[in-house]
Amino acid sequence: MAWAVPGYSIEEVNRAGAVFASLHDDDELERALAIINNWRASHYFPLNTFATTLSRKAEHFTKAVVSQRVKRLRAIQHKLQKHTKRPITLSEMQDIGGCRVVLGNISQVEKFVKEYEHSDLKHKLIRQDNYIAIPREAVIEESILFMIT
Repeated sequence: MAWAVPGYSIEEVNRAGAVFASLHDDDELERALAIINNWRASHYFPLNTFATTLSRKAEHFTKAVVSQRVKRLRAIQHKLQKHTKRPITLSEMQDIGGCRVVLGNISQVEKFVKEYEHSDLKHKLIRQDNYIAIPREAVIEESILFMIT
């Protein structure tokens, strides 16, 4: 299987995102969707690489589950339409793809993180968010809602 590569410039990707967010121009929407789908598909290879690495590093943890996903079109559209202080462009969206490891308990998570950080990674860790030590409000609110329902 051949992996997709970005076939459009960043400017074209951002323009497609703007068209998709506004949904005002039906003539441009088809081209915008083609560009956005290429942009999403071009994330499969790096995402698969990270998920494979996570799987390999999680093998010795009991019942470890690794999953990956590329953001759905509806979620991309919602994020592009969000009214924030500064609107986001499609090329700035940092969560187009994501993968995770689910482990049995917090001590396994802490051990996994230490092992991962001290491994022979070829990538540079730019930022780390520890939602165990400092939970996000949205996550807490969702958890509370989940427990109530």
